[in-house]
Amino acid sequence: MSWFVIDKEEEIFELDDVRDEDKVMMALWGRWILLNRNKFVRDYYRGTIAFVDEYWEMIKLAAGWSALRVWLLMFVVNRFLDGAQVARVLKHYEKLAGVV
Repeated sequence: MSWFVIDKEEEIFELDDVRDEDKVMMALWGRWILLNRNKFVRDYYRGTIAFVDEYWEMIKLAAGWSALRVWLLMFVVNRFLDGAQVARVLKHYEKLAGVV
């Protein structure tokens, strides 16, 4: 499984038309969802909170708040979350990251 993750991440980071911050979010999500798909499908909001809980430090260091926001807006587009849930996830991240 680790080779699969590494291979996918290499593919992601070879993309030229994607911002580096977005590549980080794609790679982090790819790792997390591979192991936690059932948790996410059971409850999209709680699954997203669990993702942020696990990776908030890496998001803060390598991607930033705006990349997380863009990632969460894709969840709205795909109807996994609504706007209020995105706001709560971002507030949760801000508390963890000390961005408040």
